[in-house]
Amino acid sequence: MTTQIAWPTTVLISLVLLKDKVNDILPRIEKFKHKDTEIAFSKAMSEVVEKAAEIEEEGKLIPGDLEAEEERLLNYIDFSPNSVIHQAYALMDRELLALYNDTLEGEARRPLKVKDARIVREQLGFDQELQEEIQKIQNVRAMIMRNRQHLISQEQASSYVELCTDVVSRIREIAANKQRQSDA
Repeated sequence: MTTQIAWPTTVLISLVLLKDKVNDILPRIEKFKHKDTEIAFSKAMSEVVEKAAEIEEEGKLIPGDLEAEEERLLNYIDFSPNSVIHQAYALMDRELLALYNDTLEGEARRPLKVKDARIVREQLGFDQELQEEIQKIQNVRAMIMRNRQHLISQEQASSYVELCTDVVSRIREIAANKQRQSDA
């Protein structure tokens, strides 16, 4: 029985004693595997990279102004990938705010909590896939906001930008459809 408790106790004491060092190292670890147990620390970023690869494979086109914005952001990746993540998120957030501003009226125009925003997007015609992509984008940005020391690779930042511009393009399509419906 003592041997069964010894190694977890040793690990726990080590973590407590070395917590500052662990805090420095932990953000850099992407996966931890011991025998049959594997923990992925950067699952959110992995999902973004996978989705961006799908988008690239499909060859989706984005409007010229978004293409220029994507290119502008990609030019900054080599020296500040975290800043690029924030800028790409701001691009998406700006489009969502414009859509909310143009479509919400009366009592619906109130501060939106995260859950409320998801419901509003659903009412505006956002499909499940788009909702999930927005959630992935938000998760990665939240991860970076919580830990500014987190090292993002250029490939990861590039994938994030690509997913954001694709999402913005689709938000604009929804906004244009809503505008056509209100004009009719």
